[in-house]
Amino acid sequence: MNKIFTKMPFLAALLLCCAVSCYAQNSPLQKTIENIIQGKRAKIGVAIIPEEGRKYVEINGDTQYPMQSVYKFHLALAILDMTDKGKISLDKDIYVTDEDLNPDTYSPMLKKYTGGKAYIPVRELLRYAITESDNNASDILFKLAGGPTQVNHYISSTGVNNINIAATEKKMRRVPLAQYSNWSTPMAAAKLLEKFYGGELLMESSNSLLWDMLAKTVTGPKRIKALLPQEAVVAHKTGTGIREKGVMSACNDIGIVKFPDGRHFTIAVFITGSKESDETNERIIGEIAKAAWDYYKDTGAL
Repeated sequence: MNKIFTKMPFLAALLLCCAVSCYAQNSPLQKTIENIIQGKRAKIGVAIIPEEGRKYVEINGDTQYPMQSVYKFHLALAILDMTDKGKISLDKDIYVTDEDLNPDTYSPMLKKYTGGKAYIPVRELLRYAITESDNNASDILFKLAGGPTQVNHYISSTGVNNINIAATEKKMRRVPLAQYSNWSTPMAAAKLLEKFYGGELLMESSNSLLWDMLAKTVTGPKRIKALLPQEAVVAHKTGTGIREKGVMSACNDIGIVKFPDGRHFTIAVFITGSKESDETNERIIGEIAKAAWDYYKDTGAL
């Protein structure tokens, strides 16, 4: 088991400018991203894997970052793996009580299911969790999956290391420090996305369903998608933390970006311990994604 990302180390890092450790090829894109994050009062991690995994970019790529709602992508993979194996059906109705619908958390599904005591299909819960990042839907799916430990076991089985899932939304609300127990390195997130995109994890029907949900994500419009042209197709999952005493615990976005000709790159940007504004944090992600787009739009760069 990897050591859980704790709060004190990254707070200490706030006393310094963002340290950059690069393990990838020294490409012009690498230098551009370094310039984007230089001097920012935050700990920033980036991993970008272009077509066929060549000339990747990695900045603080092996550092653990709190995922926040990024983990909902991992949860969806685990649920869809269960459906692929015939353990559950996407059309199965899950009985939801009023106790399952906490009004004091981010939950768009409350607009439709205000009083609980409803039957909601697994497919709809997945859509709420991914496309709208609904916290209540996520906790219901966690129950269906057998809890964070079972989801973590599934992710480990994919062969991607340096990811840990240990807390539900309910636990993170009750114990704020628990948010740091759901962590990933940027490179691990990018590798998992690449496996998903390559069809290595799920059956084709499940892969297509999850891709569609990720491509319709409504959260984080000012992150990966913000500065990309209209022809870009983006399937992504965001994660947002909490701000305490002027410090933001997380501003994240991971995704797959496709060019009109079908080429793609996967990207993961994690920001933690940030003293920058929310607008600045999001702009950092947007500028990094745009830099990657501009660099890779030339077929010779892939």
